[in-house]
Amino acid sequence: MRFMSILSAFLILFTSTFVLASGQDASRRAIESDYSKLLVRVKSTITLTPDQDANISALYREYNSSRKSIIEKYPEENDNDRLSRQIEIRRLNRDIETRLIEILDPEQLETFNGIREEHIGSARREHREKMRTDEIDLIIERLELTGDQEEKVIEILEKRSEKINALMEGRKDRGRGGFADMRKRMEMIDSEIEESLRAILNDDQMIEYTKIHEERREKMRSTRPGPGGSGEMNKDDERRF
Repeated sequence: MRFMSILSAFLILFTSTFVLASGQDASRRAIESDYSKLLVRVKSTITLTPDQDANISALYREYNSSRKSIIEKYPEENDNDRLSRQIEIRRLNRDIETRLIEILDPEQLETFNGIREEHIGSARREHREKMRTDEIDLIIERLELTGDQEEKVIEILEKRSEKINALMEGRKDRGRGGFADMRKRMEMIDSEIEESLRAILNDDQMIEYTKIHEERREKMRSTRPGPGGSGEMNKDDERRF
């Protein structure tokens, strides 16, 4: 069925960033996160020498200044801005991580690797949550749902999000060979979603819902989601440095 195939394509594209990332090294997986938060965790968790502490503080200030400049230069007013911002922040994050690793000793690096993995997971969850919220808001607005419909549709989409997140979290344990199985499971989720929505939405609303996913699919083809954030540091974090 046309609707299900479109929805399936959308869901695969929606999660492709995280699927591809799971097979890459840690620094590649963290490319879209805010590394100032990672530096804060390093300062508060690892016992540092005075020289290390001073070097990481300098790195923190440099990172925030550079990241703010990138965000101001590329305000995401169009897709080119969004992609340029993403590329520049990727480059900045890689540079900062390389320099941070050079500051730490081998024993500290073991602790750092655990901190980094937690940071990456948190960044992914935050991004998924934002994507999920944006999608639900768009659907509510475009479909002109009644109060009763809105409540039911949100419930369906929330359940879908939970299933997709569980699927994505489980994939890293199955390795690259688990992609075929994941795709089958996605198709099962698609079928359940379609059946549930058709019981709630009228024909015109289903058509509009399909259009939304077509638009998202085209947008995701041209650009991956860029790193968000205003570039402003948290005042409590700033005081640490």
